[in-house]
Amino acid sequence: MGPSPQTCQDQIKRIIATTLRNNPGAPSDGRPVSEENLEPRAPTSQKRGTLFREGMTLTFGFIGNRPDVGHWIAKSQKESLSLSAEPGGAVAFGIGFFQADEVLLRRRPADPRATVDLSAELGDIRGHALLSQLRNVHHGELTTESTPPLRFGHLLFACDGEFPDAVALRPLVQARLPAFLRPLLGQGTFPELVLGLFLAKIPQPHLERSRDVSAARGTLGAAQIRNGIRAALGELTRIADEAKVSPFVGDIWICSGEELVIGHRSGPLYLRVFRSRRELMNLGEVPPSSAAPGSDLTQAFGVVGGQFPAGEGWERLPDQTMLTLTRSAAPEVEALGC
Repeated sequence: MGPSPQTCQDQIKRIIATTLRNNPGAPSDGRPVSEENLEPRAPTSQKRGTLFREGMTLTFGFIGNRPDVGHWIAKSQKESLSLSAEPGGAVAFGIGFFQADEVLLRRRPADPRATVDLSAELGDIRGHALLSQLRNVHHGELTTESTPPLRFGHLLFACDGEFPDAVALRPLVQARLPAFLRPLLGQGTFPELVLGLFLAKIPQPHLERSRDVSAARGTLGAAQIRNGIRAALGELTRIADEAKVSPFVGDIWICSGEELVIGHRSGPLYLRVFRSRRELMNLGEVPPSSAAPGSDLTQAFGVVGGQFPAGEGWERLPDQTMLTLTRSAAPEVEALGC
């Protein structure tokens, strides 16, 4: 029998508090570091950084040892994972998930509905890991291929937050990429540019194995993904400065099927750990008569970005941190450092 929900929550608080003590510059709101001030808190109207705007993007990630758990966690967040189109615009949504060593995608660049409920779209998804996103867009802004999450072999990629001007950044990013990566820029949307910068920072032998969709998952380890995220964010800051546009202060999400890694600069990012069927039952969504969902659950993680999640047990990650989640290990939280 695994640790109790309260024990798991306390463990996360200790990990975050230790990270903050080792990285005093991480909090963006000036509060002193203590376990007490790490309780979840609702978002305020104050912007977190110069570009972040709450409601622009909603991202949900899951990784765990059971493929039938992620959609139950998402269902409990129906209000948190719903996004309404802005006047004259639309909502784009994308879902990427890992099933039987395959990467599967569902993407819609401009949904005709006024409000899209991501939890409903995830209702029939079964997979040990997934990355999904809702985003406000203009009609015609995206194609299916450019709708996040983007895919490179066995990697899924998304950015969270409000984006700088991609048109100004595009030629500078292209000039920094090796020739074989330039075709991946596609439309040249901001996420495509950042994905190109990330891939350019990965050693080519590892990159070639990750590109092979027939290869086993996990060709990139967590350390390589973290290094790539830091290098890409640092390069992106330099490029934005050169282009004289506002810097990107959002997040980078990467899922390999074995790891879910998030480079978190600012804005709402919440984590919850589930270690038993009882915790799932507490969500009020799992049918009591069902013998399957979570019956042998030992560990699962839900992550919500861009919105305050409903219910107890969610912990807000401090700004300027790196979060690493795997199927079997405890969550790792460390200073972002870039």
